[in-house]
Amino acid sequence: MVATTLNTPIDARVSLNGSQWCFAKVQNNSTVETIRNDEILCGHVDPEIEGDAVGRELNRFVISLDPTVPMLESLLPKMGMTLTTGVYESDTSLSSMAAVLDFGATAHSYAEVWVDKWIFRGGTSTLPISMELHCVAVEETDAGAAPAMSAGAMDYIYGFPGSTFTVAATGYDIDRFVIACDRNLVFEFNASNIITGVGRGKRQTLLATSTPYLAAKKSVYWDNKEYLSGRDVDLILTNGIDTITFNMPLAKLNPKGPDILNLRESIRLPLTWEARRQVDPANDAFSFTIAAVP
Repeated sequence: MVATTLNTPIDARVSLNGSQWCFAKVQNNSTVETIRNDEILCGHVDPEIEGDAVGRELNRFVISLDPTVPMLESLLPKMGMTLTTGVYESDTSLSSMAAVLDFGATAHSYAEVWVDKWIFRGGTSTLPISMELHCVAVEETDAGAAPAMSAGAMDYIYGFPGSTFTVAATGYDIDRFVIACDRNLVFEFNASNIITGVGRGKRQTLLATSTPYLAAKKSVYWDNKEYLSGRDVDLILTNGIDTITFNMPLAKLNPKGPDILNLRESIRLPLTWEARRQVDPANDAFSFTIAAVP
């Protein structure tokens, strides 16, 4: 017997918005629905093949990346943000991108890809800050083996050490964070098995973290559990060369009191902040600012 040459992850590549990027993982969730009436009776225990029809194409994938400045400059506009005077501000416009996922045997090509949800994660571990994109594509096609891809610029990744977190200009020690934005995009199919329209949904943006529950800093809970006007919340990440600042100018605390879990961990206060906007004067619910370290 002759062994088969396998396609292994070392040769896998991805291209997003026209550039090839390093990535950690791709989870392909694409499927095609089957149309059938499971209530129909034909006098047999097994379903008949003639009772099937092709349903909707649901082309979805999740990709995990280690964000860098060039990558963010390329992808933030596809995640619901617009660059205005050096700041990527939350926006209501919709913009798709092209994507290619190279699995070795063939590459899967997507002409219209929408980022429905995005997540940033970091914590006290050896893993870098990560960015996860939950993508929905209109159509999936076979791009053939080893298609040409334009390389994205390589740059420095971000570790968790050096991260700073502030609420109303007061700093708090944190051991982890998650920023999650669910855009809740609306996808329409009409008389088609592929997506025929995309619309805005009600966006929800959260920043969750954890801080030691100390007498000197306990006011972040007591002063905000019933406070409705919103606080200015900042999370700043640095790699020693550039900083990424995530800002919620009017964040509302979703209060949850501290837990006592075991005798080997400090008592910690979970903090989950939700982005709000103000009508008059109008403001952005959240933003990213990328800047060089002074």
